Amino acid sequence: MSTPGFSTKFRTTPRLSHYDVVIVGGATSGSSIARHLQTNSDFHGSVLVVERDPSLQFSATKASNNCMRQQFATTINVEIAQYTTAFVKRYGSNFGYDPRVPDDPIRNFGYLYLSGSQSFTKVLQKDQQLQADCGAGTKIISAKDVKRKYPFFYTGDLDARSLNTKDEGAFIAINMVEWMRKLAGIDLSIEARRRYTYIFSVDDPLPQDLPLTIDPTSVHIRSYGLKDYLVGCLSISPNVVVDVNDFSFVENA
Repeated sequence: MSTPGFSTKFRTTPRLSHYDVVIVGGATSGSSIARHLQTNSDFHGSVLVVERDPSLQFSATKASNNCMRQQFATTINVEIAQYTTAFVKRYGSNFGYDPRVPDDPIRNFGYLYLSGSQSFTKVLQKDQQLQADCGAGTKIISAKDVKRKYPFFYTGDLDARSLNTKDEGAFIAINMVEWMRKLAGIDLSIEARRRYTYIFSVDDPLPQDLPLTIDPTSVHIRSYGLKDYLVGCLSISPNVVVDVNDFSFVENA
């Protein structure tokens, strides 16, 4: 993927012989750290970002679900998520209102956690209170509320549901990364592990966006396109290191 007007040619040798900060990995995390350092008036050092694949074709960002949520169990994680949301909402102004920078709004379909037990319901209730104290829009909702908002769900076997549709959903992270990164690439060893996400299309889509719904078995699904849905689950293969170029499918290995 290439953003119009944005050069994807990067240096293969560093400009300097010494750097104050060296960041390994130039996708979302690496580029964001570099960008924030460079725009911080209290930082006066030099920064080098090294990335083995300037195209980011096989980066975690490219392969990620690009989801955004505030439903976390610790204050610091909620606040980080809120900062990220604000940053994405200021997408254009972050780059000096460059007319080439596209809008990249959050698709606010929300996150919906489903509980099938009283013990997990207590976790959701505790987390909801913490999130509310941080200003998040998370609510514990009834089965009747779920049926009203999402009539296609069966809720008879659920104990509770946690929903937030304010600043939760997805955005195209790779577009923003292309406008943040300033890279110099060198070969690096990378530890890769298999993760599985599936995208499928249907002829008769749901009449509304499907929130990213996490059921009690940890299967999750959300709207992806007009007729597409993204679904994922816990790892179905051993959580072991694999070759970075190994994209083979391993089931119950």
